Amino acid sequence: MAEPNLAVGACRLWVLRDGLLTDDGGSVFGRVPKSIWSSLVPSRDNEIELPIFGYLIESGRELILVDTGCGTKEGLDPQLHRPDGDLLVSLARAGFDPEQVTMVVNTHLHTDHAGGNTRRHNGSILPTFPNATYCVQQREWASACAPHPLHADLYHALDFEPLQASGNLRLLSGYSQLTEAVGCRLYPGHTPGHQIVVISSGSERGAILGDLATLRWQLADPLWMCPYDLLPATNVDSKRQVLEWLNADGSSMVAFGHDQPLSWPMAAEDVDHMVRPALHPA
Repeated sequence: MAEPNLAVGACRLWVLRDGLLTDDGGSVFGRVPKSIWSSLVPSRDNEIELPIFGYLIESGRELILVDTGCGTKEGLDPQLHRPDGDLLVSLARAGFDPEQVTMVVNTHLHTDHAGGNTRRHNGSILPTFPNATYCVQQREWASACAPHPLHADLYHALDFEPLQASGNLRLLSGYSQLTEAVGCRLYPGHTPGHQIVVISSGSERGAILGDLATLRWQLADPLWMCPYDLLPATNVDSKRQVLEWLNADGSSMVAFGHDQPLSWPMAAEDVDHMVRPALHPA
């Protein structure tokens, strides 16, 4: 077994990679001018590379996977590149098999976070993690099953509908405690039912944000938005609430769906130093 990348108290975490998505920088940073975002993220012909991360948490007897990447079914994004393999390859490098995962938490059901929920096997679509309970917010489930036209293309029914038929699905309603140390909290904005995963163990805390903030700069300044955020004003409020929790006394670990995990609030001060002079000059 590979050593975990992170720890929050007694919880151990492995960072799992699912490749890189190439996207237009303006599609990620929205109203932030290129003269600013290009100084933060390398680009080529206006395109940037976004890593895709899942996170495996060992909490007591539970092995919890947060987000499953793009998966291996047909219809993968042509801008997806996997030079080091997919999320299951990363899981194997960490020393685990899909059968060992006891819970899957989808922060939301966009296909780059939920495509790996299911796989095609002998013509059937089956849960990739057959022994896991898949935890999704009820509000997110409703949004994915009848999506708004603005993000309908980001949901693929085969990523989640088979979970209901297989009996692996658990719909959550707001705050839910999964283990003594790990829970889910509803923070809508990116999608109507977006949730984050919070970890509290001993005196240490952590948060896995999914796409609450695509990149660290969009958390450091909540007004930095991603155009894929369906409910922008709601997402600003959600980020501010999460920042209050992260900035409380003590230090925290924060992890993103498309950016490297980092410590908080020390890292927040560094990020804030880069962001605010650019958008809010004295």
